Amino acid sequence: MIQTACLTASTRKHPKVIAEDIIYAVKQQQFNFERFIPEEHYAFLAQVCITKNVSKDDIGQLMLFNTSVLEYNGDKRWNYPNQVVKQNEFFQKALESALAAQP
Repeated sequence: MIQTACLTASTRKHPKVIAEDIIYAVKQQQFNFERFIPEEHYAFLAQVCITKNVSKDDIGQLMLFNTSVLEYNGDKRWNYPNQVVKQNEFFQKALESALAAQP
């Protein structure tokens, strides 16, 4: 996203990267995620958001590989959906459904 923001600023003849360039870069990354995340993965992404843990199956590993889920390390390891993915309408709907289904 930094590269996209820098290229956008350069193309638009901005003397430095401005907020508009960053917003554009984030939106482009969001569109990229929307293109390649299968619709059925959003329920899994919502579960990762709730549990902060990604499954060790093929879907979980794919989400880590394509960076729709990120791994964080501190005192212990945990996972969370990429912040750009969280802006996606499909993710928002899946998260609402997952939260409504909880006891």
